[in-house]
Amino acid sequence: MPAHVEDKDVLLEMEQAAARSKKVYDNRIVTFAPLYAAISVLMTVCIAGFRRSNAAAHRRKLDMAEIEREVRFLRPIGHKRLIVVYGEHPQTDVDYIAATIQAIAAVE
Repeated sequence: MPAHVEDKDVLLEMEQAAARSKKVYDNRIVTFAPLYAAISVLMTVCIAGFRRSNAAAHRRKLDMAEIEREVRFLRPIGHKRLIVVYGEHPQTDVDYIAATIQAIAAVE
């Protein structure tokens, strides 16, 4: 069953957001390369449970040097936009997220 919005104020807000997005992207399809900074961190205990049933996966979070290497790898092959993915876990707190964003922004 498709979701729909009955609240007229929320619907108007969504329409306005879509119009702003169209001004930026026009009718292009824009893709984002995923950078998995910490989605694999202790997924067996991850609050979100993202693939925690996969016991064979190696689980850890990336350090800042690894984040920078990932960005340096993705840019030359044409990825201009990243979506950074984190696991819901105490090890990926706001300080870690802020540090990774700063590391990504610092890569030339």
